[in-house]
Amino acid sequence: MNGCFITFLLIIEKRGTTQDIETVVLGDHTVKLLDIFYVPAKKHRVCIYTKEGELVERSRFRDLLQILNDIDGLQPHRSYRVQTHAILHLEGDADRLKIVLTNGDKIAVARKRRSEIEDWAKEKTLLIRALD
Repeated sequence: MNGCFITFLLIIEKRGTTQDIETVVLGDHTVKLLDIFYVPAKKHRVCIYTKEGELVERSRFRDLLQILNDIDGLQPHRSYRVQTHAILHLEGDADRLKIVLTNGDKIAVARKRRSEIEDWAKEKTLLIRALD
């Protein structure tokens, strides 16, 4: 995806208790957690892919992970965070595994994290499809 809106403000806070966080403040944007699909890190920026579009924030990925730590999510790759509510199913074969999101995007799973992601999917009885 491209066309990310760029701001240069840091991620500053989260709102709600750890049990019922509904929104996060990212720079000067307030984003509903259920609107977030995934967040990849690129250099010194994080891009937040949401139902409303994309936001880019100049921030460290680990700072964002601290904010999202209390919310269900997976880290299929060193530089990606995927919100579990946005996962439709997994697809793969013996060599590769991808997370398919409700918006149609596909996120590759690192080899080192494959068993963790597959275990999560089995626990949630999520469909794992073979690649065609």
